[in-house]
Amino acid sequence: MSMSTSALERAAAAVETLLDQAGRASDEALAAPLASRAELERCAAALEESARLSAGVEPVVRTLLDALAARLTVQKDRGEELRARAEELAARRVAYEELLQRYSSLGGAAREVHGLLQSFGNSGELHRLPTTSLAEIEAALSRLIQGATRAGEAAREQEFEDLAGEAEFLRRELSNARGSLRAAAERFSGAPLQ
Repeated sequence: MSMSTSALERAAAAVETLLDQAGRASDEALAAPLASRAELERCAAALEESARLSAGVEPVVRTLLDALAARLTVQKDRGEELRARAEELAARRVAYEELLQRYSSLGGAAREVHGLLQSFGNSGELHRLPTTSLAEIEAALSRLIQGATRAGEAAREQEFEDLAGEAEFLRRELSNARGSLRAAAERFSGAPLQ
């Protein structure tokens, strides 16, 4: 991009220089007195120089326009790249929000199960839950673990490593809770959960 910019700057400077030179030659030709042979020759030379410089303006202006067109093409291409990037960003935001919603749902369900376990564990009354209720809680934890695993895999597939890490953390926490539930159930009932 800097090469196009410098080509544009060089072409603009060349046009400006040539127009300044042609302007000075024209001014000299128009202002020259015509009262002596030397003045006539100076005026003729100034007219020739003005004509020569004026003839050279068109190709230099064409070079400037070409440089400008190249710069505009680069800018247009960049605009198309930016539009495509904006569309990519919008799609990635939607995908991220969908994964975040999925993760948030898992987190909410996990908090409910964890709260239930804590309330029974803190009161020392986990042993009062029927074995079927414990099995249902373990099954719920297993489903949540599977959901966290799938959410983590989906986040990794879409290269959202932050969500993948959070899903993995949730999966480990749920696995630990399930392990604690199994251990507590064995302590109170003497048999592992089915």
